[in-house]
Amino acid sequence: MINFDALSMALFALTAGLCASMAVAALVRMAGWRVPDHEGEGFRPFRVRDWVTAMVTGPIFLVRAAWDGYRAKEIELSLLALVAVVAAGWGGLLGILLLELAYMGSVLLA
Repeated sequence: MINFDALSMALFALTAGLCASMAVAALVRMAGWRVPDHEGEGFRPFRVRDWVTAMVTGPIFLVRAAWDGYRAKEIELSLLALVAVVAAGWGGLLGILLLELAYMGSVLLA
């Protein structure tokens, strides 16, 4: 028997996580955020905001980098599919976190 409530909640969490990742990625790109250099002259340690930004925008940046690599013939279709599955999982976990925070916020405000 298929549990449609669980299936719809999983799809809702996946959608919420990927949409939040896309929205935050667009905002930080407009604000001019870039991944800090990890070596060389521009090296500086990651700050907390860099870690949080990378954690939230990660699924979209990961898929975008893999798609660019696939179009440039640097990676195969199988690796692109694997990256898409990993990014979907990451987005789903992010969506669960956001839904839990929204639920807790509604409980505290009630």
